[in-house]
Amino acid sequence: YYHPEWYVIDFAAVILGAGVGAILGVSFSPLPILILLIILTVYDYISVYRTKHMISLAESIVEIRVPVIFISPKKRDFSLDRIRKDGKREAYYIGLGDVILPSTLIVSASVYKCGGVLYILCPPVFLSIVGSFIGLFILLLLVRMGGAHAGLPFLVSGTLIGYVVGCMISGISII
Repeated sequence: YYHPEWYVIDFAAVILGAGVGAILGVSFSPLPILILLIILTVYDYISVYRTKHMISLAESIVEIRVPVIFISPKKRDFSLDRIRKDGKREAYYIGLGDVILPSTLIVSASVYKCGGVLYILCPPVFLSIVGSFIGLFILLLLVRMGGAHAGLPFLVSGTLIGYVVGCMISGISII
C-alpha cells in the first residue's frame, strides 16, 4: 500500500482547488459568495480558536493524506512518512478551503463584474488578488511565530478589502 508524499498531495490539491474555485466562481454572482465568505470566516474562527475541532480535523487529514490540504515543508528532506509525534511541526499546513473560498470571489468578480476582461484591467479582480496575497502573508507570519491559526479570516479579509476598494475605484457596484 503506497502513501503519497506531500508534493503529490499538493499537486492534486492545486488541480482540485482550481477546478472547484472556478466552478463555484462562475456559478454564483458576488453577493451570495460575499455572504458565504462572511459566514464561513466566522465559522473558521470559532472552529479553530474556540472549539478547536478544525485543528484535530487537520491532523487527521494529514494522517490519511487526502488532497484537501497544502503542505509546505520547512526542510528539503521532509517526508510524511517521518512525521514527528513529539508535537514539533516540520511543515506548514493550509486547508484547501482557505484557498478555494477567496478565489471564488475573484472568479465571480471577473465573470459578473468585469465581463471576463483581463484581470489586470479590472480593479476589483486585481485588487482582490493582491488583498488575498497580503492576507496570506500576514497569516504565514503568524503561523511562523507558532501555533495554528484560522486561515479564512486573513485571506477573506484581504480579498474582501481588495474587492471593495477595486469596486470603489472603478465605480462598479459591490453587490
